[in-house]
Amino acid sequence: MEARLNNELQRLKRKYKAGFDITKVIWEPTAMHLRPPSGISDEVKTLSQRIHDPINMSRWIIVIYEQCDVKQAIHNLHHEFIEHLVMKPAHTFVELSNVMLRLINRLQYETQEDVVETLAKLEDDEYAKGRKKDD
Repeated sequence: MEARLNNELQRLKRKYKAGFDITKVIWEPTAMHLRPPSGISDEVKTLSQRIHDPINMSRWIIVIYEQCDVKQAIHNLHHEFIEHLVMKPAHTFVELSNVMLRLINRLQYETQEDVVETLAKLEDDEYAKGRKKDD
């Protein structure tokens, strides 16, 4: 089954000249309780999904969970592949937003540390002056 799904993935990549960041398809029919929730409700389980490739986080793997025939598995692959293409601009925006947030946080932290260090030095000076008066 996986060989057929991966052959279809390669065909889709060639046809759409896209999706090259999807490395493979895994067919892993599991018991219903092991499938991840769909996000709609705990009762609705995911039939397939895209996950990051643990070896290369910029790559994706399509996982088909549904115990089904080849036709349905191919349909699930088509669904995930097309959804991946449609969602790609959104993923790019999220990644860009995350980079910007990390930069803003770093700048905020550096500014905070500068202010804290300046105030700490002022306190050090005041402490030192008070100690001289006590001596």
